[in-house]
Amino acid sequence: MRTGLITKKLGMSAIYTDDGGHIPVTVLKVDNCQVVSQRTEEKDGYEAIQLGVGVPKVKNVSKPLRGHYAKVKVEPKQKLVEFRVTPDAFIDVGAELTPE
Repeated sequence: MRTGLITKKLGMSAIYTDDGGHIPVTVLKVDNCQVVSQRTEEKDGYEAIQLGVGVPKVKNVSKPLRGHYAKVKVEPKQKLVEFRVTPDAFIDVGAELTPE
């Protein structure tokens, strides 16, 4: 199982084909999506990767979350999401994910 990607929907558009038809598409923005933490079976009881995205205002980050980010040496994120993965799909903490 693979990890996900956190994006922000910017809007809708269309791609026009050579025969005059159109294909509706969604425009998404990937903004500094980074691996914040790994959840392991031994420590947490399940396998997952925690991803963070965005840059929050400092006043909106609680002290416990600041400590969580400082421990793994990753800058604070606006949103955190966990994706369950298989043990062979772990990504290093601090790695940035891109659409490629």
